[in-house]
Amino acid sequence: MSITPEARPLAATDVASTTDRSGAPPSDPRRWAILVVVCVAVFVTTLDGLIVNIALPTLSTELSANTRQLQWIVDAYLLVFTGLLLAAGGLGDRFGRKRTLIIGLTVFGATSAYAGTVGTAG
Repeated sequence: MSITPEARPLAATDVASTTDRSGAPPSDPRRWAILVVVCVAVFVTTLDGLIVNIALPTLSTELSANTRQLQWIVDAYLLVFTGLLLAAGGLGDRFGRKRTLIIGLTVFGATSAYAGTVGTAG
């Protein structure tokens, strides 16, 4: 009975190359920079959601929006955001997470700027 290369057990040299002496995987020196970038991206999206909720009284008076329209403003933002978030996960796996994050933040910024220029609640 022969063992195929895919099914062979890990040798001691294989394990040693993927872990350090303590048995933990080697740490990436860029991990803190990656964490900061992800935290900034989450902060930007959370801040935009907060701004939408804080701006509701102003939107109501300046756009002459009723309660139903204000509810749709908040819900539409959340629905589009969560739908695109799910799609971006798959795109990130396919085309690269860094590229997808940059494109996503650029599109997010452009659409947020456009939303700030609308003149009606509709």
